[in-house]
Amino acid sequence: MVWDAIIVNFPYGIGPGNYERYSINFNQGVDYSNGLPWLEPRGKPAVNMWFEIIVELGIVAAILFLSKYFGWWLKARAFPVKHPIKIFSVILIVYFIAFMFESNYLRVYFWGILGVIAGCLKVSEFKPSLLGSKYE
Repeated sequence: MVWDAIIVNFPYGIGPGNYERYSINFNQGVDYSNGLPWLEPRGKPAVNMWFEIIVELGIVAAILFLSKYFGWWLKARAFPVKHPIKIFSVILIVYFIAFMFESNYLRVYFWGILGVIAGCLKVSEFKPSLLGSKYE
């Protein structure tokens, strides 16, 4: 159902946080639950965060969203192997894989961890000694 909503609302999306309400009235003449009422997806969040971002924010916002964090990942990978920031490249990959199975990019812990990663990367640019002088 999310994929059909993406196609109908391509490329702009339906607006942040609107998918659940939008899905209640979404009707393409398809029985998404295959006759099983407990599998009815209308009124429920999208299962995949990436699809939810595309359907709510549009393809341009999804590309901008991914490019920002891909840049962070590249920046974290550029540090020496034993540098504490190096773990953030692994954290980003694990987070982005986990959110293929988790819904809603509007969760506080998602933005919290991204804020921590952004802060650590920014601090490491200006004051590498704050993260331990042996890694400079």
